[in-house]
Amino acid sequence: PDKREQFEKFMHEIFWPMASKLSLEEQQVFKQTRILHPAGPEEDGNYNYIFIMDPLVIGGNYDIQSLLRKQYGEDQGAAYFKMFDDTQARPQKIYSLVQSKH
Repeated sequence: PDKREQFEKFMHEIFWPMASKLSLEEQQVFKQTRILHPAGPEEDGNYNYIFIMDPLVIGGNYDIQSLLRKQYGEDQGAAYFKMFDDTQARPQKIYSLVQSKH
């Protein structure tokens, strides 16, 4: 919970703004991804954020570490990835879903 501000700063001030430095295909990944912020903490006090890729860019690069290297170079990209990684309370969960017809 004490890393919430760091996570949001990373996403909205460091990672997302530099999408314009990427290829057009990688920029499309950002355009088609939304971040949902939690209304409050979970029972354990942590905050869960949801990333919705809609629609998913087939073959698109969603790897934060790789994108940071392209945005900032090897050294600064590694430092920013550590900043991001330090905000994680546990491994991320990934759900592959399809939209219903109704």
